[in-house]
Amino acid sequence: MKLKQLLVAVIFPMLMPIASANDVVPFVVGGEPIQPPSSENWMVSLRLTPKQNMHFCGGSIIDAHWVLTAAHCVVHSRDSGYFVLQPNQLNVMAGTWDNSVTDFENLYSVTHVVVHPDYSPDATIQQQTVPGDSTTVELKSIALDNDVALIRVERAFTNTNAASIKLATPEVADEIDNRLGNEWQEHHRPENTTVFGWGAIDTAAQVSTSQLLSTSLSYIPMPDCFKRLELGSEINEIIDSPVNRTKICTLPPKIIAPEGSSLVYGPDSCKGDSGGPLTAQNNNGEWVQIGIVSGGPVGELVCGSLTRPSFYSRVGTYFNWIESYKDTIPVSTVIEPNIIRESRANRCRPGVDGIAHTNCNMVEGNGGSASWGGLFLLSFFGFLRCKQLK
Repeated sequence: MKLKQLLVAVIFPMLMPIASANDVVPFVVGGEPIQPPSSENWMVSLRLTPKQNMHFCGGSIIDAHWVLTAAHCVVHSRDSGYFVLQPNQLNVMAGTWDNSVTDFENLYSVTHVVVHPDYSPDATIQQQTVPGDSTTVELKSIALDNDVALIRVERAFTNTNAASIKLATPEVADEIDNRLGNEWQEHHRPENTTVFGWGAIDTAAQVSTSQLLSTSLSYIPMPDCFKRLELGSEINEIIDSPVNRTKICTLPPKIIAPEGSSLVYGPDSCKGDSGGPLTAQNNNGEWVQIGIVSGGPVGELVCGSLTRPSFYSRVGTYFNWIESYKDTIPVSTVIEPNIIRESRANRCRPGVDGIAHTNCNMVEGNGGSASWGGLFLLSFFGFLRCKQLK
Protein backbone atom coordinates (compact mmCIF):
# COMPACT_ATOMS: atom_id res chain seq x y z
CA MET A 1 0.00 0.00 0.00
CA LYS A 2 1.37 3.45 -0.93
CA LEU A 3 2.08 5.93 1.86
CA LYS A 4 -0.62 8.38 0.67
CA GLN A 5 -3.22 5.63 0.66
CA LEU A 6 -2.13 4.48 4.13
CA LEU A 7 -2.52 7.97 5.58
CA VAL A 8 -6.13 8.35 4.43
CA ALA A 9 -7.21 4.74 5.03
CA VAL A 10 -9.78 4.06 7.75
CA ILE A 11 -9.29 0.88 9.76
CA PHE A 12 -12.39 -0.82 11.15
CA PRO A 13 -11.53 -3.22 14.04
CA MET A 14 -14.12 -5.82 15.04
CA LEU A 15 -13.89 -8.39 17.84
CA MET A 16 -15.46 -11.70 16.84
CA PRO A 17 -15.97 -14.72 19.12
CA ILE A 18 -14.94 -17.97 17.42
CA ALA A 19 -15.07 -20.48 20.25
CA SER A 20 -16.16 -20.39 23.86
CA ALA A 21 -17.19 -22.38 26.91
CA ASN A 22 -19.97 -24.90 26.25
CA ASP A 23 -22.85 -25.91 28.47
CA VAL A 24 -21.53 -27.77 31.35
CA VAL A 25 -22.21 -31.67 33.20
CA PRO A 26 -19.95 -34.12 36.29
CA PHE A 27 -17.71 -36.98 35.04
CA VAL A 28 -14.58 -39.12 35.37
CA VAL A 29 -14.79 -41.70 32.60
CA GLY A 30 -13.19 -45.04 33.40
CA GLY A 31 -12.58 -44.00 37.01
CA GLU A 32 -12.21 -45.97 40.23
CA PRO A 33 -14.11 -45.09 43.44
CA ILE A 34 -12.22 -43.35 46.23
CA GLN A 35 -12.70 -45.31 49.44
CA PRO A 36 -12.77 -43.39 52.74
CA PRO A 37 -10.76 -42.79 54.70
CA SER A 38 -8.27 -41.57 52.10
CA SER A 39 -5.73 -38.83 51.58
CA GLU A 40 -7.92 -37.06 49.02
CA ASN A 41 -9.56 -34.98 51.74
CA TRP A 42 -8.74 -31.75 49.89
CA MET A 43 -11.42 -32.48 47.28
CA VAL A 44 -14.58 -30.34 47.38
CA SER A 45 -17.89 -30.14 45.54
CA LEU A 46 -19.32 -26.77 44.52
CA ARG A 47 -23.08 -26.54 45.05
CA LEU A 48 -25.77 -24.20 43.72
CA THR A 49 -27.97 -23.00 46.58
CA PRO A 50 -30.94 -21.93 44.35
CA LYS A 51 -30.94 -25.47 42.91
CA GLN A 52 -31.21 -27.37 46.20
CA ASN A 53 -27.45 -27.48 46.65
CA MET A 54 -26.95 -29.33 43.38
CA HIS A 55 -23.36 -30.35 42.58
CA PHE A 56 -22.03 -28.60 39.48
CA CYS A 57 -18.23 -28.37 39.76
CA GLY A 58 -15.23 -29.60 41.69
CA GLY A 59 -12.45 -27.79 43.49
CA SER A 60 -9.54 -28.26 45.87
CA ILE A 61 -8.82 -26.85 49.33
CA ILE A 62 -5.63 -24.78 49.29
CA ASP A 63 -5.74 -23.36 52.84
CA ALA A 64 -8.08 -22.94 55.81
CA HIS A 65 -10.49 -20.60 53.97
CA TRP A 66 -9.76 -20.88 50.23
CA VAL A 67 -10.79 -23.23 47.42
CA LEU A 68 -9.21 -23.36 43.96
CA THR A 69 -11.51 -24.02 40.99
CA ALA A 70 -12.10 -23.12 37.33
CA ALA A 71 -13.28 -19.65 36.32
CA HIS A 72 -15.93 -21.04 33.98
CA CYS A 73 -17.58 -22.67 37.00
CA VAL A 74 -18.48 -19.27 38.45
CA VAL A 75 -18.64 -17.06 35.33
CA HIS A 76 -21.82 -17.53 33.29
CA SER A 77 -23.54 -15.73 30.45
CA ARG A 78 -26.89 -14.35 29.44
CA ASP A 79 -28.09 -12.00 26.71
CA SER A 80 -26.66 -8.94 28.44
CA GLY A 81 -23.22 -10.50 28.82
CA TYR A 82 -21.19 -12.39 31.40
CA PHE A 83 -21.67 -12.30 35.17
CA VAL A 84 -20.14 -13.95 38.24
CA LEU A 85 -22.18 -16.08 40.61
CA GLN A 86 -22.69 -14.35 43.95
CA PRO A 87 -21.46 -15.88 47.23
CA ASN A 88 -25.06 -16.48 48.37
CA GLN A 89 -25.63 -18.66 45.30
CA LEU A 90 -22.83 -21.04 46.30
CA ASN A 91 -21.95 -23.57 48.95
CA VAL A 92 -18.84 -25.73 49.25
CA MET A 93 -19.16 -29.34 50.39
CA ALA A 94 -15.98 -30.80 51.89
CA GLY A 95 -14.86 -33.76 53.96
CA THR A 96 -16.98 -36.36 52.18
CA TRP A 97 -16.60 -38.77 49.28
CA ASP A 98 -20.34 -39.18 48.70
CA ASN A 99 -21.92 -36.50 46.55
CA SER A 100 -25.21 -36.39 48.47
CA VAL A 101 -25.75 -33.88 51.27
CA THR A 102 -26.12 -35.91 54.47
CA ASP A 103 -24.40 -33.75 57.11
CA PHE A 104 -24.59 -29.96 57.49
CA GLU A 105 -21.07 -30.05 58.97
CA ASN A 106 -19.82 -30.75 55.44
CA LEU A 107 -21.42 -27.60 53.98
CA TYR A 108 -19.46 -24.33 54.04
CA SER A 109 -20.96 -20.92 53.26
CA VAL A 110 -19.14 -18.78 50.69
CA THR A 111 -18.05 -15.19 51.41
CA HIS A 112 -15.98 -14.25 48.34
CA VAL A 113 -15.62 -15.23 44.67
CA VAL A 114 -12.42 -14.14 42.90
CA VAL A 115 -11.89 -14.69 39.16
CA HIS A 116 -8.53 -14.36 37.43
CA PRO A 117 -8.48 -10.91 35.80
CA ASP A 118 -7.46 -12.25 32.37
CA TYR A 119 -9.98 -15.09 32.19
CA SER A 120 -11.09 -15.59 28.59
CA PRO A 121 -14.19 -17.77 28.10
CA ASP A 122 -14.22 -17.25 24.34
CA ALA A 123 -11.68 -17.50 21.60
CA THR A 124 -11.95 -14.16 19.81
CA ILE A 125 -10.33 -12.56 16.81
CA GLN A 126 -9.91 -8.92 15.90
CA GLN A 127 -10.69 -8.34 12.27
CA GLN A 128 -9.31 -5.18 10.70
CA THR A 129 -10.50 -4.01 7.29
CA VAL A 130 -8.73 -1.28 5.35
CA PRO A 131 -10.87 0.12 2.49
CA GLY A 132 -9.44 -0.99 -0.79
CA ASP A 133 -7.13 -3.45 0.87
CA SER A 134 -7.34 -6.96 2.30
CA THR A 135 -8.75 -7.90 5.68
CA THR A 136 -6.33 -8.93 8.43
CA VAL A 137 -7.24 -11.22 11.29
CA GLU A 138 -5.49 -11.28 14.67
CA LEU A 139 -6.19 -13.73 17.51
CA LYS A 140 -6.98 -11.72 20.65
CA SER A 141 -7.77 -14.52 23.09
CA ILE A 142 -8.02 -18.31 23.12
CA ALA A 143 -10.93 -20.25 24.58
CA LEU A 144 -10.98 -20.99 28.30
CA ASP A 145 -7.65 -19.27 28.88
CA ASN A 146 -6.62 -18.28 32.42
CA ASP A 147 -9.50 -20.51 33.55
CA VAL A 148 -8.79 -20.04 37.26
CA ALA A 149 -10.90 -18.82 40.19
CA LEU A 150 -10.82 -18.77 43.98
CA ILE A 151 -13.66 -19.19 46.47
CA ARG A 152 -13.40 -18.16 50.12
CA VAL A 153 -15.54 -19.86 52.76
CA GLU A 154 -16.72 -18.27 56.00
CA ARG A 155 -16.03 -21.19 58.35
CA ALA A 156 -12.47 -22.52 58.31
CA PHE A 157 -11.82 -26.06 57.08
CA THR A 158 -10.95 -27.41 60.52
CA ASN A 159 -12.77 -30.71 60.11
CA THR A 160 -10.40 -33.66 60.40
CA ASN A 161 -11.74 -34.89 57.06
CA ALA A 162 -10.59 -31.73 55.23
CA ALA A 163 -7.01 -30.67 54.49
CA SER A 164 -5.10 -28.58 51.95
CA ILE A 165 -3.62 -29.89 48.72
CA LYS A 166 -0.04 -29.00 47.82
CA LEU A 167 0.22 -26.81 44.71
CA ALA A 168 3.00 -26.98 42.13
CA THR A 169 5.21 -23.89 42.35
CA PRO A 170 6.53 -22.41 39.09
CA GLU A 171 9.83 -24.26 39.59
CA VAL A 172 8.17 -27.57 40.47
CA ALA A 173 5.76 -27.21 37.54
CA ASP A 174 8.72 -26.80 35.17
CA GLU A 175 10.41 -29.89 36.61
CA ILE A 176 7.24 -31.95 36.25
CA ASP A 177 6.64 -30.70 32.70
CA ASN A 178 10.14 -31.77 31.68
CA ARG A 179 10.00 -35.17 33.36
CA LEU A 180 6.50 -36.12 32.24
CA GLY A 181 7.20 -34.77 28.76
CA ASN A 182 10.18 -37.10 28.46
CA GLU A 183 8.01 -40.03 29.57
CA TRP A 184 5.49 -39.53 26.75
CA GLN A 185 5.31 -42.31 24.14
CA GLU A 186 2.42 -42.45 21.70
CA HIS A 187 2.11 -46.23 21.64
CA HIS A 188 3.19 -46.88 25.25
CA ARG A 189 1.38 -44.13 27.11
CA PRO A 190 2.43 -43.78 30.76
CA GLU A 191 0.00 -43.41 33.66
CA ASN A 192 1.67 -40.40 35.26
CA THR A 193 -1.16 -38.04 36.28
CA THR A 194 -4.39 -38.51 38.24
CA VAL A 195 -7.68 -36.62 37.99
CA PHE A 196 -10.55 -36.57 40.50
CA GLY A 197 -14.26 -35.80 40.25
CA TRP A 198 -17.89 -36.73 40.87
CA GLY A 199 -20.28 -37.79 38.15
CA ALA A 200 -20.82 -39.79 35.02
CA ILE A 201 -19.02 -42.90 33.92
CA ASP A 202 -19.95 -42.98 30.22
CA THR A 203 -18.57 -41.31 27.09
CA ALA A 204 -21.92 -39.69 26.27
CA ALA A 205 -21.97 -37.90 29.63
CA GLN A 206 -25.38 -39.32 30.57
CA VAL A 207 -24.83 -41.71 33.51
CA SER A 208 -23.74 -40.13 36.78
CA THR A 209 -22.40 -41.49 40.04
CA SER A 210 -22.58 -40.09 43.55
CA GLN A 211 -19.17 -41.42 44.61
CA LEU A 212 -15.88 -39.58 44.15
CA LEU A 213 -13.88 -41.15 41.33
CA SER A 214 -10.29 -40.95 40.17
CA THR A 215 -8.43 -42.19 37.13
CA SER A 216 -4.87 -42.18 35.81
CA LEU A 217 -4.08 -40.22 32.64
CA SER A 218 -1.10 -39.62 30.36
CA TYR A 219 0.54 -36.22 30.31
CA ILE A 220 1.12 -35.15 26.69
CA PRO A 221 3.78 -32.48 25.98
CA MET A 222 2.48 -29.12 24.77
CA PRO A 223 4.04 -29.33 21.27
CA ASP A 224 2.23 -32.64 20.71
CA CYS A 225 -1.01 -31.26 22.17
CA PHE A 226 -0.74 -28.22 19.90
CA LYS A 227 -0.38 -30.44 16.82
CA ARG A 228 -3.40 -32.56 17.75
CA LEU A 229 -5.67 -29.60 18.50
CA GLU A 230 -4.46 -26.89 16.12
CA LEU A 231 -2.47 -28.32 13.18
CA GLY A 232 -4.07 -27.16 9.94
CA SER A 233 -6.26 -24.55 11.64
CA GLU A 234 -6.08 -20.99 10.35
CA ILE A 235 -6.79 -19.66 13.84
CA ASN A 236 -5.44 -21.41 16.94
CA GLU A 237 -8.53 -21.37 19.14
CA ILE A 238 -7.54 -23.52 22.15
CA ILE A 239 -3.73 -23.64 22.22
CA ASP A 240 -2.10 -20.53 20.82
CA SER A 241 1.38 -21.97 20.27
CA PRO A 242 3.55 -25.09 20.84
CA VAL A 243 5.15 -23.31 23.81
CA ASN A 244 1.89 -22.34 25.54
CA ARG A 245 2.34 -21.92 29.31
CA THR A 246 -1.25 -21.44 30.48
CA LYS A 247 -2.50 -24.99 29.83
CA ILE A 248 -1.42 -28.62 30.07
CA CYS A 249 -2.91 -31.62 28.27
CA THR A 250 -3.68 -35.29 28.87
CA LEU A 251 -4.76 -38.34 26.85
CA PRO A 252 -6.06 -41.75 27.96
CA PRO A 253 -3.22 -44.15 28.84
CA LYS A 254 -5.23 -47.27 27.95
CA ILE A 255 -8.04 -48.51 25.74
CA ILE A 256 -11.40 -49.52 27.19
CA ALA A 257 -13.37 -51.86 24.90
CA PRO A 258 -16.59 -53.12 26.54
CA GLU A 259 -17.52 -56.67 25.61
CA GLY A 260 -20.21 -56.83 22.95
CA SER A 261 -19.77 -53.18 21.98
CA SER A 262 -17.99 -51.60 19.02
CA LEU A 263 -17.25 -48.50 21.14
CA VAL A 264 -13.63 -48.02 22.22
CA TYR A 265 -12.51 -45.18 24.47
CA GLY A 266 -10.17 -44.41 27.33
CA PRO A 267 -10.13 -42.89 30.83
CA ASP A 268 -10.73 -39.15 30.84
CA SER A 269 -12.00 -36.19 32.79
CA CYS A 270 -15.33 -34.96 31.51
CA LYS A 271 -18.25 -32.61 32.04
CA GLY A 272 -18.79 -31.83 35.70
CA ASP A 273 -15.20 -32.47 36.74
CA SER A 274 -14.57 -28.78 36.02
CA GLY A 275 -12.50 -27.05 38.65
CA GLY A 276 -11.18 -30.30 40.12
CA PRO A 277 -7.48 -31.13 40.46
CA LEU A 278 -5.10 -32.91 38.11
CA THR A 279 -2.19 -34.23 40.17
CA ALA A 280 1.29 -35.64 39.54
CA GLN A 281 4.33 -36.56 41.61
CA ASN A 282 7.13 -34.06 42.10
CA ASN A 283 10.79 -35.08 42.10
CA ASN A 284 10.48 -36.07 45.78
CA GLY A 285 7.61 -38.45 45.06
CA GLU A 286 4.98 -36.16 46.63
CA TRP A 287 1.65 -35.74 44.83
CA VAL A 288 0.95 -32.09 43.96
CA GLN A 289 -1.76 -30.33 41.98
CA ILE A 290 -0.47 -29.39 38.54
CA GLY A 291 -3.74 -28.62 36.74
CA ILE A 292 -7.36 -27.50 37.07
CA VAL A 293 -9.92 -29.38 34.95
CA SER A 294 -10.96 -27.01 32.16
CA GLY A 295 -12.19 -28.47 28.85
CA GLY A 296 -11.64 -30.30 25.60
CA PRO A 297 -12.69 -30.24 21.93
CA VAL A 298 -16.09 -31.61 20.95
CA GLY A 299 -16.27 -34.83 18.95
CA GLU A 300 -18.30 -37.99 18.47
CA LEU A 301 -17.42 -39.01 22.03
CA VAL A 302 -18.20 -36.30 24.54
CA CYS A 303 -15.37 -37.66 26.70
CA GLY A 304 -12.87 -40.49 26.52
CA SER A 305 -11.44 -39.84 23.05
CA LEU A 306 -8.20 -41.73 22.45
CA THR A 307 -6.85 -39.00 20.16
CA ARG A 308 -8.31 -35.61 21.24
CA PRO A 309 -6.54 -34.26 24.34
CA SER A 310 -8.33 -32.77 27.32
CA PHE A 311 -6.78 -29.60 28.70
CA TYR A 312 -6.27 -28.07 32.14
CA SER A 313 -5.20 -24.72 33.54
CA ARG A 314 -1.52 -24.98 34.48
CA VAL A 315 -1.26 -24.35 38.24
CA GLY A 316 2.44 -23.40 38.18
CA THR A 317 1.67 -20.46 35.91
CA TYR A 318 -0.88 -19.05 38.36
CA PHE A 319 0.84 -20.06 41.61
CA ASN A 320 1.90 -16.52 42.62
CA TRP A 321 -1.55 -15.09 41.84
CA ILE A 322 -3.20 -17.85 43.90
CA GLU A 323 -0.79 -17.35 46.82
CA SER A 324 -1.47 -13.60 46.88
CA TYR A 325 -5.00 -14.27 48.19
CA LYS A 326 -4.11 -16.70 50.95
CA ASP A 327 -4.52 -15.31 54.47
CA THR A 328 -6.45 -12.34 53.07
CA ILE A 329 -10.05 -11.13 53.08
CA PRO A 330 -10.73 -9.22 49.84
CA VAL A 331 -12.50 -5.87 50.10
CA SER A 332 -15.05 -6.88 47.43
CA THR A 333 -17.15 -10.01 47.81
CA VAL A 334 -16.92 -10.58 44.04
CA ILE A 335 -13.84 -9.76 41.98
CA GLU A 336 -14.74 -9.92 38.32
CA PRO A 337 -12.52 -10.63 35.31
CA ASN A 338 -11.63 -7.81 32.94
CA ILE A 339 -14.10 -9.01 30.28
CA ILE A 340 -16.99 -8.08 32.59
CA ARG A 341 -15.50 -4.78 33.71
CA GLU A 342 -14.85 -3.73 30.12
CA SER A 343 -18.33 -4.82 29.05
CA ARG A 344 -19.92 -2.82 31.87
CA ALA A 345 -17.85 0.24 30.98
CA ASN A 346 -19.15 0.08 27.40
CA ARG A 347 -22.75 -0.35 28.57
CA CYS A 348 -22.40 2.77 30.69
CA ARG A 349 -21.44 4.92 27.69
CA PRO A 350 -24.60 6.40 26.13
CA GLY A 351 -24.92 5.55 22.46
CA VAL A 352 -22.63 2.52 22.57
CA ASP A 353 -24.46 -0.37 20.94
CA GLY A 354 -27.70 1.53 21.52
CA ILE A 355 -27.56 1.09 25.30
CA ALA A 356 -28.95 3.93 27.40
CA HIS A 357 -26.97 5.37 30.29
CA THR A 358 -29.76 4.36 32.68
CA ASN A 359 -28.67 0.74 32.32
CA CYS A 360 -25.63 1.61 34.42
CA ASN A 361 -27.88 1.35 37.47
CA MET A 362 -28.70 -2.30 36.85
CA VAL A 363 -27.09 -4.93 39.06
CA GLU A 364 -25.61 -7.86 37.18
CA GLY A 365 -25.46 -11.44 38.39
CA ASN A 366 -27.84 -11.23 41.34
CA GLY A 367 -30.04 -13.99 40.00
CA GLY A 368 -33.05 -11.70 39.67
CA SER A 369 -33.38 -11.59 35.90
CA ALA A 370 -31.42 -14.60 34.67
CA SER A 371 -33.10 -17.95 34.17
CA TRP A 372 -31.24 -20.88 35.70
CA GLY A 373 -31.24 -22.57 32.31
CA GLY A 374 -29.13 -19.65 31.12
CA LEU A 375 -26.53 -20.33 33.77
CA PHE A 376 -25.56 -23.48 31.95
CA LEU A 377 -25.81 -22.32 28.35
CA LEU A 378 -22.61 -20.42 27.69
CA SER A 379 -22.33 -18.98 24.17
CA PHE A 380 -20.72 -21.54 21.89
CA PHE A 381 -20.47 -22.70 18.28
CA GLY A 382 -20.26 -26.46 18.80
CA PHE A 383 -16.47 -26.38 19.06
CA LEU A 384 -15.59 -26.81 22.71
CA ARG A 385 -16.81 -28.66 25.75
CA CYS A 386 -16.05 -27.71 29.32
CA LYS A 387 -16.51 -30.00 32.22
CA GLN A 388 -19.22 -28.60 34.46
CA LEU A 389 -22.70 -29.89 35.37
CA LYS A 390 -25.83 -29.25 33.33
